[in-house]
Amino acid sequence: LLLGLTDTSRHEVHLSHTRLVVEGSVVTGRIRLFHDDTEAALQRFTRRPDLRVNATDAQRDAFQRYIDSTLMVTAGGTRLRARVVDAGPDSDVSTAPMWWYALEYRAQRPVKGLAIRYVLMFDQFDNQRNILTVLTRPGDRRFSLYFAAGDTREQVLTF
Repeated sequence: LLLGLTDTSRHEVHLSHTRLVVEGSVVTGRIRLFHDDTEAALQRFTRRPDLRVNATDAQRDAFQRYIDSTLMVTAGGTRLRARVVDAGPDSDVSTAPMWWYALEYRAQRPVKGLAIRYVLMFDQFDNQRNILTVLTRPGDRRFSLYFAAGDTREQVLTF
């Protein structure tokens, strides 16, 4: 059941795309998701069927709690906590409305590698896919990770 949808906004693909940029001890990111999927996930997570995805502080706080429970990022053996720094509708042309969140993680020391477990919306859609790209600076090394529903293993990168 997808909450709050009209027949014209339904889509068969359930996908998120996240890009993380590692520079020193700071990891910044941007996650892009379908608006209706995000709203349904947050309604389920918060147990608030009236919750609507928008750029308010309260909604960003709900997403911050949700992303921390579904995108686990560890650096140097320490779990990093996400901070949502911005959010908004995605202006790219798509068949279904998209939404984005800007994230920030801060480590105690320069990040030399990441361990990532990414289970966003796996409890909601059996065909959910999460693509995550990591870019390191300086050096511009690029890593691409793919997470599919049912596979909850942690993936480890060393730079």
